[in-house]
Amino acid sequence: MCILTDRHGNVLLSFEHMEETCLQSPPVDAPITHALIVVKHRDKYLLGFNVWRKQWEIFGGIIDPGETPRQAVLRELQEEAGIYIENADFLGLTKLRLQPDDHLEYGALFGVDLPILPPVELCYEILGFILWDKTTNIGPLSEIDAQCLDYLA
Repeated sequence: MCILTDRHGNVLLSFEHMEETCLQSPPVDAPITHALIVVKHRDKYLLGFNVWRKQWEIFGGIIDPGETPRQAVLRELQEEAGIYIENADFLGLTKLRLQPDDHLEYGALFGVDLPILPPVELCYEILGFILWDKTTNIGPLSEIDAQCLDYLA
């Protein structure tokens, strides 16, 4: 079963809501390699335009050695958008089959609803920012990331 396949052939196989304590016993079929965060502000979602992938995305990245998924996502949000937050809600795990080598991996998904959006700052990998309403055509958009917006209740 799959939730969706994006235009590059990457497949979002599943999303499992769970408690963050479940990460202490990670899945055995593939590693948890990255952490992403959905940032919501006044019923819109903050996206960054990735310089290399040339598409709008949510924020996050690879979990560095010795880092927890939570530490990684908070670091990535600060690096990519200049936004420092102390906490985010753990939403669950995405299971992905990624191209070009057709491998499995998991991603930890977090979310935060910010009543006040701090100023955002460009970095070397983010060309611009947008607050998206999920309906306006904004051009190239990561289909998997767009799906992840729905997991922030």
